[in-house]
Amino acid sequence: MLSISDLTAGYGKLMILHDVALNAAAGQFVAILGPNGSGKSTLLKTIVGLTTLERGVIRFDGQAIEDRRTETIRSLGLSYVPQRENVFKSMNVRENLLLAVRDLAKPAAAAALDECYVLFPILHDRQSQQRRQPQRRRTADACHRARLAGAAQADVARRAKRRAVAALRHRSVSDAACAARRRHHAGRRRTERTQRPALV
Repeated sequence: MLSISDLTAGYGKLMILHDVALNAAAGQFVAILGPNGSGKSTLLKTIVGLTTLERGVIRFDGQAIEDRRTETIRSLGLSYVPQRENVFKSMNVRENLLLAVRDLAKPAAAAALDECYVLFPILHDRQSQQRRQPQRRRTADACHRARLAGAAQADVARRAKRRAVAALRHRSVSDAACAARRRHHAGRRRTERTQRPALV
């Protein structure tokens, strides 16, 4: 699902990562270990387009994403959740989650929120509360999950649309080929009739 090869990246002219390679299969949990300053966060930020990429290939679900913008990568279902608190403290749980799914249609947004509440039941019980320290992490994770759920639903819709367009194109080509064959056979019949010797 995610593969990285020959990756060198950093911030401006300062390169932090050198010749990094990584593979993570679908359904696999991968941990990146190292001391402070070793480049763990830089690697994750590079994957989603938040650093300066000098060279390397990053593929997600078979697509090359190293030259794509962060918002485009997010629409594929890949995003970065920082370790720090990244929710709005002045907003309650539900308001933070609604902000995460603001770009979705109402049915898709409702489905994404339901999935978050299944994964984090305590947030369902405390939707109207502003988050205390232990719950902010869960709220941030739930927001991330909501965005991923929305991106997955959008991806399913895009693939269905591509299949429908491909089917229409195939049908159009087939219809055009049939029409061409009919014209060809009609032309041959006319030619045969004109070349048929007259009876004396």
